Amino acid sequence: MTLLPRRRDGLPRHRRRMLVALGVAAALGGCTAGQPPDGNGATPTAAGTAARATPTTASAPPQPLPSGGLLRPGTYRTDAVQGIGVTFRLASLGWAVQSVTRIQLTLEVGLAPNFDQIRAIDVVVPDLVPQPACTPVARQRLVRPPADLATWLYHHPCFQPLDAPHPVTVAGARGVEWRARTRGWTLRENGNGVAVRVAEVGRMRRRAGEAPSVEELALGHLQQFDVVRVGGRQVLLIVEAPSAGFAAFRDDARRVLDTMRIAPR
Repeated sequence: MTLLPRRRDGLPRHRRRMLVALGVAAALGGCTAGQPPDGNGATPTAAGTAARATPTTASAPPQPLPSGGLLRPGTYRTDAVQGIGVTFRLASLGWAVQSVTRIQLTLEVGLAPNFDQIRAIDVVVPDLVPQPACTPVARQRLVRPPADLATWLYHHPCFQPLDAPHPVTVAGARGVEWRARTRGWTLRENGNGVAVRVAEVGRMRRRAGEAPSVEELALGHLQQFDVVRVGGRQVLLIVEAPSAGFAAFRDDARRVLDTMRIAPR
């Protein structure tokens, strides 16, 4: 997730948009039982019915990804993240754009009211990373990402690895994947009266007129980390959620990642 904290240097805190009502997808199933025969006197098959159906979101051209709010089922694309284009398809309601900046895209389920409840997919191309990695913000230096981002993150002291990195192909790119738990923190956040401790992964080098953007993960949450290379850039994909229900959410996130393609631009 992306939290934009008020640092000791006076940077403003970002507040995510809160939506009162969330759409709930209803699973609509179809069956051929009781359907009238076709012109040849035969009962329509599922394949024949599908052939006459309205084109699905899979065949629809991508639409521009909005900067925030709930998303309808469909295919989306954004070129906002530096150096890459991201295209993905949503088959159901419930997903929303939490934030899009020059270094990251966060897709969240339900726009959680508090940081410790967030369930999200993050696509991150950081400008800077903290050094030492798990040091409180006030004592951090910010440096360029290492040449091997996966090894750096796997040994990041704020995250406890739960398995070993293994090769994967995700979002159309090759890389490595592993699971971890946030066990250390660098900053205490306060969202809607709930104090949450978070660990910073990376941030944006601010340009004139840009708001700060920081990628942080809540203490105690589980993550699936993927680091892939796209056109010479290291891209970090994170599936994050509270420990309770993480496995089910990871399955939901995987269905989105299976449709995602990240390409250089």
